[in-house]
Amino acid sequence: MRPMSQSRLTLMRHGAAEYILSADGDFERSLTPAGVRDVTAMARWYHARNCRPDLILASPAKRTRSTADILCHQFGMALDHLHLVPEIYDASMETLLTIIRAADARITHLFLVGHNPSLYELSRFCLGHSNGPRDFAPGGIIEMLFECAWGDVGADTGTRVCARSPADQDEVHD
Repeated sequence: MRPMSQSRLTLMRHGAAEYILSADGDFERSLTPAGVRDVTAMARWYHARNCRPDLILASPAKRTRSTADILCHQFGMALDHLHLVPEIYDASMETLLTIIRAADARITHLFLVGHNPSLYELSRFCLGHSNGPRDFAPGGIIEMLFECAWGDVGADTGTRVCARSPADQDEVHD
């Protein structure tokens, strides 16, 4: 009998972004200084747990690209471990699930940087609505473990490992 595979999925919502839309619209919104600080602190906290993903997938929107760049820097990862996936921007939960299910079987830890409401909906779908998070704040992280291959990730198949946001922990900031 083949041993069951374990797949670790970490979801991170981009850090706090400008409220004012740029001339180029929502896609070009930047992280605020507080957003940069929070994402940096969360990335340090996550890396200190000896968690380093095999691959980071991110929306190409400016605020998610910036968030993913900070993660790569804090994790000591080369940028070739970061893939910008246009479908993540303005994605539905179903689109995110399709992207995750298509992950290469050699990837054991996938990190996805994206947007609400799809990240929140995905986490509640995978963890079950009663076990899912109450919200998904900017800069927040939810880590899940699946006792299945990526292609089998679905409703209620995940186990929550951790969920944190910059606002609910003083120890995140130096």
